[in-house]
Amino acid sequence: MSYSKPCRFSNTTKSCLHRYIRCKRHCQTFFVNVLPSSTILEVKEQVSKALSEETTPKNIRVFIPETKSPLPDEATISDHNQIANDSILHLAFRKTGYDENDDSEESWEEVQIESSGFPE
Repeated sequence: MSYSKPCRFSNTTKSCLHRYIRCKRHCQTFFVNVLPSSTILEVKEQVSKALSEETTPKNIRVFIPETKSPLPDEATISDHNQIANDSILHLAFRKTGYDENDDSEESWEEVQIESSGFPE
């Protein structure tokens, strides 16, 4: 049995096969299959579908642990060198009762990024 090295996505490496990323929110983890050309909106659509469309992609924000800003919907996986096979992204949902056009910070859940407990 042979194992290939994890593919690190970059703007110059577009030939990688499907990979998966883990999208975490509170105690939930969603395993999402992606390509380097997959957009953040497509990731949010897969999470929404996994939740039986309990929430819409417009009500989900996606974060890389190293950033404090949500990733834009039109960004691709390959736009962010930090996103590799088995990467963890974090999700925040819009709070109940807020309009989906309200993008104020108080309308969103706090992003919960937990330490793995392992030394880096």
